[in-house]
Amino acid sequence: MKNDNRGFSLIEVMIGLAIFAVFIVTFMAAQGYNIQDSATFRTEIRLRELAMNRLNQLVLDPPEFGKGLTLQPDRGKFEEEEGYAWEIEYREFKIPDYSKLRGRDEEEDPEAGPQDGLQKKIFENIQKNLEKMIWQARITVINEATEQRYSVSTWLMNEKYEAQIEAF
Repeated sequence: MKNDNRGFSLIEVMIGLAIFAVFIVTFMAAQGYNIQDSATFRTEIRLRELAMNRLNQLVLDPPEFGKGLTLQPDRGKFEEEEGYAWEIEYREFKIPDYSKLRGRDEEEDPEAGPQDGLQKKIFENIQKNLEKMIWQARITVINEATEQRYSVSTWLMNEKYEAQIEAF
């Protein structure tokens, strides 16, 4: 009698099943993460689209610019997209002080000549006009179900403001 040992032993089958199980668990976990990431990415794309649409509306139809605009954010909900809200924060454009930009104190600078005074006056005139002409707006779109947010910022120009040019 000849003993034919051509099949797999029980240990070999168990080891094969264990390797296969590890592979399947890893594969399924990766698929789950991919599906979750795809859903998150889809939401981010939708948030971005809504933010850009709101930004375009804001650029085409800017608000009346004034100090009251910066007191609290403007809030609302999208009519065309349920479950999403928007918030717009306005800020005035600020330019740093001239002497701080130069890195020295004007009163204590012995090298300051008449040309420096003229440059300072020109800078102050430009500063005053730009601060009234340019505003910053930050639009934040919120997914109300997940509290996920997307923000975009832009500069708005106050077209109603006429620059005041002073004689030097």
